[in-house]
Amino acid sequence: MHITVMYFLFLPCKYFRCQDDDMIFAVHNDVCNILKVTVVEAHKITKGWVRDLVDKPDPYVILYIPGSPNGKKKTKYFDNTASPTWNEEFTFILDPEKSYELELTLMDANFTVDRKLGVEKITLTDLNFNEETSVTVKFNEVTEIILKLLLEVDDNPDLRYGLSLCNKEKDFRKKRRNVVKQALQSFFPENAPLKDSEVPVIGVIGSGGGFRAMTALSGAMKALADTKLLDCATYVAGLSGSAWYLSTLYSHPDFPCKKPGELLDELKTSVRHSPFWLLSPRSMYRYISDIKQKHKNGQPVSFTDFFGYLLGDTLLKGRQHIRLSDQRDKIDHGEAPLPLYTCLHVKNNVSAKVFQDWIEFTPYEIGISKYAAFLKTEDFGCKFFKARIVKRFTEFPLHYLQGIWGSAFTILFRRLLQEKTKLSIDLNALPVIDSDEEDDIFFDAEEDFQDEEETLRDALGNIDLSAGGIDDIHSENEEEEGTLEDSCANEVDSKRKHSVWKDFVNNICTNSILDTRKGRAGCILNPLRGLSLIPCFSLSPFSPTSPSDDMLFKGLTEAAPTDSKTLYLVDGGLTFNLPFPLLLRPQRSVDLFITFDFSSREADHTAPFKELLLSEKWARINNCPFPPIHDLVSEYIKHPPKECYVFKHPTNEMCPIIIYFPLSNLDFKKFKQPGVPRETEEELEFANFGIFSDCKKAYSIYNFKYPSKKFDRLSQLMEFNVLNNIDIIKENLLVVMERKKKFMAPESLVLNETCAKK
Repeated sequence: MHITVMYFLFLPCKYFRCQDDDMIFAVHNDVCNILKVTVVEAHKITKGWVRDLVDKPDPYVILYIPGSPNGKKKTKYFDNTASPTWNEEFTFILDPEKSYELELTLMDANFTVDRKLGVEKITLTDLNFNEETSVTVKFNEVTEIILKLLLEVDDNPDLRYGLSLCNKEKDFRKKRRNVVKQALQSFFPENAPLKDSEVPVIGVIGSGGGFRAMTALSGAMKALADTKLLDCATYVAGLSGSAWYLSTLYSHPDFPCKKPGELLDELKTSVRHSPFWLLSPRSMYRYISDIKQKHKNGQPVSFTDFFGYLLGDTLLKGRQHIRLSDQRDKIDHGEAPLPLYTCLHVKNNVSAKVFQDWIEFTPYEIGISKYAAFLKTEDFGCKFFKARIVKRFTEFPLHYLQGIWGSAFTILFRRLLQEKTKLSIDLNALPVIDSDEEDDIFFDAEEDFQDEEETLRDALGNIDLSAGGIDDIHSENEEEEGTLEDSCANEVDSKRKHSVWKDFVNNICTNSILDTRKGRAGCILNPLRGLSLIPCFSLSPFSPTSPSDDMLFKGLTEAAPTDSKTLYLVDGGLTFNLPFPLLLRPQRSVDLFITFDFSSREADHTAPFKELLLSEKWARINNCPFPPIHDLVSEYIKHPPKECYVFKHPTNEMCPIIIYFPLSNLDFKKFKQPGVPRETEEELEFANFGIFSDCKKAYSIYNFKYPSKKFDRLSQLMEFNVLNNIDIIKENLLVVMERKKKFMAPESLVLNETCAKK
């Protein structure tokens, strides 16, 4: 079977239709072979007649198929028997294009070192499909092991191929459409859509920007929810700091029954202290232990794991166990917009601005649209080969994904460790990072990931956690009554945890691994491993990317490595800081973007359009309909700055409209609510603050500590800006509704599966 897919970004905006010239990659859905080996029993196992007189064997069998992704298995062992009966079945995944041998090693278990009793090999090339074969393997011309072999073909991949939305998202859209229709009818009784095909798709987008973005988006979402504009949205998408806010909101047990504004105080309490206060021996002991166990289970680890724990303990208090798939309960009936999160897959030594694959995360699926390959959210991180799950792992906790989505900020983890700072630290004490250094940190083009896992593995491997189990970690200030014996035990336990922390810091600080982006990348098992990604261009328009490249988006037509065991994932902001690629997919058919950009600027008066211009360039290269940002910005910058801008295509009514909110403190300084002036000195002082021009860098992207006043200022600022421009949003809602009535085809044409090549 051969399935041909195309990169979604080369599709027309109105109808979803295949054209040969539009394709970038054809994914060859190879079948794979499944070998089932049953170790039935053994007879006359001997260690030699002299040893048999002293002790009977304790036998077990190791099965090994070199070249198979899950090629090593072993049976249980039996005590004191020469004729064990196992009846254990093992499954191996094989590439049909290769030849394999099954290597059997007969072992004798011992208290010290297990002893090898013999090795034999079986050629597998002569097996017939779907015919069980019985094989007797002889060791030393005496011992016999009875096997049953069954070779089958597997043509049911665990990946989903195709550019259509998954069935669960399609179901969500149908249910959400009814909610949106009712909300629009309450706003526009005379102009509201009557038919399903007339209901516009609204997407809310939040940029990266650390805790600044998270705090600001909380105010914007409060305003959208309180005015019921959020009920008009089908999607909300976040990158980095905005992804932290959305994932924290959607993981809250009371959302969406409680509105974002009702949950604001909880978030405010969480960010009063920096997550890096958690870099203490007691917390790190737990982190290191969990990460060592993850590595022992067979999954790669990186420093992003640690950062994820810090975020989880800060933002997800009491629910650190929660997972992304748990958010399905929030959206299955259309009660809230579908949340989307993102990160980038990058090459090991090429700038993320040059080569990047955007990865989208929803509660239903995770995938890379460039290859039209998607997997269930709970399967992300499992071991794959040829689109089949070879080894299943428990779904990643949400805090690990949060660490990946904002992985650029593990630079702070490096600074705290390599400068050997105090265990409890206020990030305000860190050296101020200027804009040039920020560019060096985020956009280093000569970074290499290849040694990262080995370095971290060595650092973790040199730490001894065997001195005891891990009890529940309580507050450092918590006191408990106990005996003198308990007190001594606690003192020993505390010293052990301090020793673990000291060993870890010393191991990391003596290595340069955290000096580069490789120390900030998330690392997962490659779900594309073994697949054939066939270029659809007869000749690539570009040469392959290299470490010296600086051409923006040059790697568009390059494929991910399918022979690599792992993929490296980084913060989406390393390319550009707005997650438009998630919602520019034609299958999602977004008509109106409400965009919040909290990206860094040199000063408050600096034009805020840098990330929007990069988004436009990406859209143009990928043939996505996008308003002419550059042309309109040329006009906007001639006038005083505004809180809200509207970008429309002057002639193409099929092009989506972008309502753009930069982070600006303008009317908020004078009005506490739209049309209600500030009067007292206290009210005026509260609103009189700079964001990017603040000499104290209170809202620096690297500031992770937000006292109540600082939080309230930023959150209320964005709430005010939305409310102050509510008429602009409603005006453009009317525009897209009228467009839908005039032009849009029924949604079924948009959501249908990609048509086959004709």
